[in-house]
Amino acid sequence: MSVPAVASFSEELWSSIGPIWQAILDHPFIRQLTDGTLPMDVFHYYLAQDYFYLLEYSRGIALMGQKADPKHAPTFMKHAESFQFDETLLHFRLGLTHEDVSRSSPAPSCLLYTSHLIQVALERPFHEVLGAYLPCYWIYWEVGKHLLKLQQPGIPVPFEQWVGNYHRGWVGHPLMAALTVVDDTATRL
Repeated sequence: MSVPAVASFSEELWSSIGPIWQAILDHPFIRQLTDGTLPMDVFHYYLAQDYFYLLEYSRGIALMGQKADPKHAPTFMKHAESFQFDETLLHFRLGLTHEDVSRSSPAPSCLLYTSHLIQVALERPFHEVLGAYLPCYWIYWEVGKHLLKLQQPGIPVPFEQWVGNYHRGWVGHPLMAALTVVDDTATRL
């Protein structure tokens, strides 16, 4: 008689978000990004907001690294650097300009969300900080994989580059490392 495999904590987490995941996939931004009908001004607005988001997100990841178990701290410090530099550089390659950034400011939703993330990173224990930051890693990876499967030939190049970027290893490797930390941390709670 074989023993049934036990799902990891992270697998249980993913399997619990079915309706949320479907709502993400049904969002008009994702649908229009997939079929190439997203207006370029909307895409550029998104890039600017994501740029502001990533600056704060990377700061919070660094704060999380300071709270992490010493064996995991370097992982999060490396992720913070990658989000701060590599991913924001991608935004400029996709058409965001310094003028776009200087003419805009974080939208209230961006400001509130990043403020919440920073507050969690400053005030809460490591496992709660990890729980607050994990969705960004994970959702971008999964959305990228989903969009790649549905991508239409001939969609505007910036969309194609954006979709391609979020399924490549530089997003997947940090996610897999973070999920390893999640599962390791869950066994100790």
